[in-house]
Amino acid sequence: MACSNLPIIKPKVLAVEGDDDKYFFDKFINLLRIFDVQTLVMRGRFPLSNKVKSVTKISGWNNVVSFGLVIDADADYPSALMSVQHALIAARLAVPSAALLPAGRRRRVTFFILPGLTMRGAIEDLCLSSVRSHPVMACVDAYFHCLQRININCPKISKAKVHVFLASKREPDKKLGQATQAGYWPLSSAVFDDVRQFLRLL
Repeated sequence: MACSNLPIIKPKVLAVEGDDDKYFFDKFINLLRIFDVQTLVMRGRFPLSNKVKSVTKISGWNNVVSFGLVIDADADYPSALMSVQHALIAARLAVPSAALLPAGRRRRVTFFILPGLTMRGAIEDLCLSSVRSHPVMACVDAYFHCLQRININCPKISKAKVHVFLASKREPDKKLGQATQAGYWPLSSAVFDDVRQFLRLL
């Protein structure tokens, strides 16, 4: 099963890739005092068509009036966009032409591709951009420059930088989503404006 098989009990559903995404978006949902959205975890996104179809088979889906989908762009935003649109077509849902542009009447559909419009990357890149001016980031960058000097390359550099940044916090073992819940990212930052807009569009 791609998603939790718990029944859908709210009129609006947000499907995300993993637990970090759920904790992240649930924090913003609470801050925005949005009470009618239920977040579901797809446990990854490959193949996305199957993941989205599985959401539509969960008990309570027939009562859903708005569906939101979030994935990471990773290395290729156009490819991620195409994947989202194909998945929505396969699930017989309305297909927005772009992120943050809702489509559909009977069931509204909106999607968002992290870290932001047309950008490569993932949720980690978005969170890191919110602390770009934080004094700790100079230390984080110095650490990775040191690794490069001794020929150690991190294939998932943004994820690694998140871990190093969070190592400076009072509870250094938190993951990105838990760190969001704990307030370790400056959630009022303008870099999260698109996240807030997306959630209000649901």
